[in-house]
Amino acid sequence: MWFVLSLEGGVFVAINAPETDFFRRELPIHLRREYFLLFLLTLHQRFTLMSLSQQVSEHWLRGDERERAKAFERIRDALLEFTARGYFSQAMQREHHHRVYQRWQEIFQLERLYQEVSDEVREMHEFLQMRQSQKLEKGLNFLTFVIGIPALLFSFLDINLYNITAKEEGLSIWLVLALTGSAFFLGIVLWRWILRK
Repeated sequence: MWFVLSLEGGVFVAINAPETDFFRRELPIHLRREYFLLFLLTLHQRFTLMSLSQQVSEHWLRGDERERAKAFERIRDALLEFTARGYFSQAMQREHHHRVYQRWQEIFQLERLYQEVSDEVREMHEFLQMRQSQKLEKGLNFLTFVIGIPALLFSFLDINLYNITAKEEGLSIWLVLALTGSAFFLGIVLWRWILRK
């Protein structure tokens, strides 16, 4: 008696099986139920992993970064759900069933396929997070640069405002606002010049 397993399917072959109740009635029932269920389970795992891999390749090349980030968030969640609910090392307690399940996993190369999909999803998700972090960092650098120039100007020059910080001497509020606007404008111009370089 043999199980013959391949990527195309499987078959159970028995030659000169004993004429007992187990081999003539119970074994065919087990083949139709438990062993077929194990085949369907591993086939489902394979198709799910192939579908996730296909989704990664489709969404990586399409749409803007925001759409891609949403798609990869969804794909990552689907992979985590699959890992928790549908990918496990043991499906049944009986030794023969467990060995057949392991063999189906080997035939379908599920461990390798799972690792590939997991790596793809993780790398793409990390790349998109890095891009978002870079954008956020550029925005913060811009604000720091634009706000920092006027702040340095006023703190370095120790400017007093007439009738606000000093009663007799200092600059008028309008002159300070004009200087601040000019400093902001200068900060923006310098920032754009830095970005071009």
